[in-house]
Amino acid sequence: TLIIGIFSVKADAKKQQILEKWTDKNYQIEMVRIPAGILKIKPSIVHLHAMDVHIRRFYIGKYEVTQKLWQRVMGYNHAELKGDHLPITNITWYEALDFVKKLSRDSGHVYRLPTEFEWEFACRAGTKTDYYFGQDSKLISQYEWHKKNADGKPHPVGLKKPNPWGLYDMTGNVNEWTSTYWDPELFYRLYPKDKRVFRGGYRVVRGSSYLHGRDAHFRSDYQHAYGQYRPRKYLGFRIVRE
Repeated sequence: TLIIGIFSVKADAKKQQILEKWTDKNYQIEMVRIPAGILKIKPSIVHLHAMDVHIRRFYIGKYEVTQKLWQRVMGYNHAELKGDHLPITNITWYEALDFVKKLSRDSGHVYRLPTEFEWEFACRAGTKTDYYFGQDSKLISQYEWHKKNADGKPHPVGLKKPNPWGLYDMTGNVNEWTSTYWDPELFYRLYPKDKRVFRGGYRVVRGSSYLHGRDAHFRSDYQHAYGQYRPRKYLGFRIVRE
């Protein structure tokens, strides 16, 4: 796992704001409309300079994609622990991409993976604190499944408290793929003595999982990168609709 950035956010929204919802009734996909706003980027090993990222409004899944939805669209399920309402896991980035393509074709709506900036903007839900629920890490268990309360397995989506915009499991349960490509060249330039070798393509992954336990893993700005060809039992995703 590689931590690759720290961000903060300014949003055109207030805490506990009730946002517009939308449901794809054919596939029973519940989504929340995220308002436009600005994500302020700090310099990191991914971004050399501070900048403001202007976010257009978009819809994002209220929950992580479940195995029931995945099975309906893809016709198979490689998750280690099976359950209709468990998040889909053990999928590569390319399989997630194939899912949104097939879902878009079959549903008539345009679905895609979120960018890393869209994901964090939605996760923060207008907050500027380390966690979307404030600064007190002792509250993590009320909002997320993690190493100390998950019994080493994923749990059905939506059982913990949501973030202020009504999104569930944003920094817990399973890690989530984004569409954003991660280039290790900047990492090598900043850390020339690091001996790790990155081969193939990598994508930015957001959130944390039921196997992680450090408080930092559940910050809204926590991110890392995984090889896009490698599935993991604790890695899933959620979807965006234009």
